[in-house]
Amino acid sequence: MLSLRYLTLEMIDRYDDCIIEIGSESCSIKCCSELERISKEYKRFRNIKFRIVTPKVPQARFSSVLESVLNAYEKLNVCGIIVNDYGILYELSRLNLNVQLIFGRLLVRSEEYEHNYKKRVHPEEKVDMLNCYLYPSILHKKKIELLKKMNVHGVELSPSDSVKDMVENIHDFGLDVYIHYNTLVGAVGRACTYAKNSNISPENCSFLCDTIHHIKLNRMYGTFPEPSESDVNMFANNAVVGNIVYFLIEYESFPYAKCRDTIVDTRFIPSEEAYIRMLIKKLGGIIDEDN
Repeated sequence: MLSLRYLTLEMIDRYDDCIIEIGSESCSIKCCSELERISKEYKRFRNIKFRIVTPKVPQARFSSVLESVLNAYEKLNVCGIIVNDYGILYELSRLNLNVQLIFGRLLVRSEEYEHNYKKRVHPEEKVDMLNCYLYPSILHKKKIELLKKMNVHGVELSPSDSVKDMVENIHDFGLDVYIHYNTLVGAVGRACTYAKNSNISPENCSFLCDTIHHIKLNRMYGTFPEPSESDVNMFANNAVVGNIVYFLIEYESFPYAKCRDTIVDTRFIPSEEAYIRMLIKKLGGIIDEDN
């Protein structure tokens, strides 16, 4: 099955055979404004299945985000909520909502997502030690027990070699896998870099999340020398939105069919309907009624 994230309001109606993901994983202000904007159109979207996406939430915005999520849940046909904040997860788990809670990928970090660690820092490590660095921090019995106590249904991950090896094991622990198709999360900041550098107050910065920026590597970590051309190229395919640095990827050999859902971030693909329909056909985008 396939979900489409960050469609424009005008495009949502065209894809009633997919789950539409709304909100934001990178900005609490953007999350609230998007949920409120789409919730106002609830009559128009009665036949659309939505999944809400939430970001890491600062304390000052906690009540606003929770209120926006619950309002959207009441008005829209919401089948799932991807939660990237432990506080929001705790509050939602206490409410016993008739919705699937999904542990967000911002809470499941892996050094493998940071290309420099994988390809340069650890090449001489033994395999078992390397896996301790690279494998996402989800396959831990106590952690999974805690997630189940909080009514977590599945886990959201980025596609990588280690995740490819882990899919079956995650299923064995009773969690579904929601996998991204075209992005890795390389880094997450505590605040939006562009808002900070532009001296824009948080109340007036939401337009920045509509802009995709690209950065060039100027310096390596720690005591490494100036980056070589191959170093620069390694980090070239990036996109910065809000407080998140994404790496844009194509991982065609990943076993997407073994996952519960494949998530496509539409900001980083051609917007033509023919291309999106091709992806839906390729990845099996027809809605499963159990979702």
